[in-house]
Amino acid sequence: MQRKPHLVAWEVVTKEKEEGGLGIRRMRDLNTAYLMKLGWRLHVEDTTLWARILIDKDGRGGDLLTSNAKLFSCSNAWRGTMETFKLTKQGMGIAVGDGRHTQFWNHRWLEGKTLVEQSIMAVPDDQLHHRVCDYWSSTGGWDWAQFETFLPNGLLQRIASYELAQEEVGDQALWIADSSGRFTIKSALKLIRISEGTTAVNWKWIWKMWLPQRIKMFLWLILHCKVLTNEERFRRQMSTNPGCALC
Repeated sequence: MQRKPHLVAWEVVTKEKEEGGLGIRRMRDLNTAYLMKLGWRLHVEDTTLWARILIDKDGRGGDLLTSNAKLFSCSNAWRGTMETFKLTKQGMGIAVGDGRHTQFWNHRWLEGKTLVEQSIMAVPDDQLHHRVCDYWSSTGGWDWAQFETFLPNGLLQRIASYELAQEEVGDQALWIADSSGRFTIKSALKLIRISEGTTAVNWKWIWKMWLPQRIKMFLWLILHCKVLTNEERFRRQMSTNPGCALC
């Protein structure tokens, strides 16, 4: 019930524990993460009734990935989803089966980036919307002559490791920001922090030590140079002398 000085800035406290914070989530970031979840569900559940209603009403029935609906004439849910969809797309990926529903150049099915972003020369407009299966020959192999001049050798080797299914097995959407392939709020928050330019320095060892929680917190304050010594009190204008009274 007393006023006390705030030792560590809120921006530091809300970082993850491995980044030097306490893992307390900011409500703004959490709201963004849940809007990203809504965008992901609209993408993977686009045939469900609720998704079709929202896409037809606010997205004008267009493709969610390329929707250009005006944000001022739509619902708040759609507006928030579209405003965060750029972040959502960074976590989207595709597990290619037969390649009939995946665009070769514009979808993230290899290395977590679109191939058009990694091309070494401009891709012709008439090929930009080709599907993955369009580059697979009827004899059961890649038609290298159509695309090998546009991509570096490293990517060509990765493409060579893929083999498309002959039967219609379909392509599956994956959340590549998490190792499980499923959307998680934790992985969405990680994407948000990466977009803010947060650098990760592993501080997690403090919390793994077999020590009482109060000692861990004290070590955490020491490493942040935030222990309220007389020198720190002087810096905060709480004392007239930075020296130690005992010394």
